[in-house]
Amino acid sequence: MKGLNLGCGPIYLESDEFCQWENSDMADTESAASWKIDKKRDFTKRMDDIEDNSIDFIVAWHIIEHVGLHENAALIKEWLRVLKPDARLFIACPDLTKIAKHIIDRDGPWGDWFICMVNVFGPYNGYVGDYHKWSYNFEELGKLIKENGFSDYQELTPQYLADKIGVENAQRIG
Repeated sequence: MKGLNLGCGPIYLESDEFCQWENSDMADTESAASWKIDKKRDFTKRMDDIEDNSIDFIVAWHIIEHVGLHENAALIKEWLRVLKPDARLFIACPDLTKIAKHIIDRDGPWGDWFICMVNVFGPYNGYVGDYHKWSYNFEELGKLIKENGFSDYQELTPQYLADKIGVENAQRIG
């Protein structure tokens, strides 16, 4: 099996007998110099070096919110192009509905206004250019995915992710 870990940042997924991973990122920052990546790849562009229907898994962990509303449809369609028909796309992004509830309730670490705003707008870890251009909740992300060719979506559980990409790799991405 083949997998893409797009916009991997410091999260490197190890290849094993189950899946050969490409960990890629496009960051060009001082902190990115220490990241282990397999390929410098701009995940917002067409992946011309990857054939249609050739990938089993795409992990897109906290990258879709960094792409503008009008670019996201093309991004989803490109992922659909390279994925096999029975493949899996794993997307994580801040859920604005849940964040709004935390802001209103001021619960736990969400009582800190800075934490709330970083989760809405970025930047994370001080990376230059690392800010959010758009936001989703579960329903709106599902709508985007279905409107652009995917037949189904579901909320991930840690166990489901571990079953699909292995426990150690699931733990790496959280």
